[in-house]
Amino acid sequence: MLPVVSVITATWQRHRLLQNRCIPSVRAQKYPGIIEHLVISDGPDSDLRRLLAGEPLVRYDELREHSDVSHWGALPRRRGCDLASADFIAYLDDDNIMHPQWLKSIAWGFEQRPEASILYGAFIVDDTARIDQRGKGDLPQLYFWPYDHHTVAQNNIADIGCIGHRAGLTEGRFDESLREMGDWDLFLRLTRERPPLALPAIACYYTTDAPNRITNGPTFEADRAAVMAKNRR
Repeated sequence: MLPVVSVITATWQRHRLLQNRCIPSVRAQKYPGIIEHLVISDGPDSDLRRLLAGEPLVRYDELREHSDVSHWGALPRRRGCDLASADFIAYLDDDNIMHPQWLKSIAWGFEQRPEASILYGAFIVDDTARIDQRGKGDLPQLYFWPYDHHTVAQNNIADIGCIGHRAGLTEGRFDESLREMGDWDLFLRLTRERPPLALPAIACYYTTDAPNRITNGPTFEADRAAVMAKNRR
């Protein structure tokens, strides 16, 4: 029997992006096993509950109140991990697009390397200029760096959308105190004792045109310093 894979998406008030990008890309996966897509709203959202009622792969849940941590914050992701019934966990932000072979690649990677507990793949950024606050207009760029823990402790090399890990890991919990960089913190903690499997496959298409993004937000420097201090060795 093929392993079950859970995809966790945290969201808040971005219905159109979910329906036009995120959910269709999970539905289009070529993985022949069982997929569950856990969509967790960062607060009550009756409209979203109604919109997702007919989605065959989606399991919807919501926090009792808005956490104000952001739509891809730690609390919704932690809730998704608690609800997941899978062997493997993957993630996808509501404004991004999963490559159609990514879940199949995750299952294949863990089958080939049973000693691995976490892996990461490549991702494509549509316009790096927006992230670097240089305006816009860069051509899409693929990112896939070799792993070195000391280097990763200075700069993140893996977006949350290109990380996969086995379910039930002790360190597989998001830090609720971080508004930004929860994915970086998770990646560092899960790779502290053992390096990840670097899987040469495209995981997702990272888009930079969605509204209400918090990249380089007001807590950026504080969160960066906190992650580096926690994971220094």
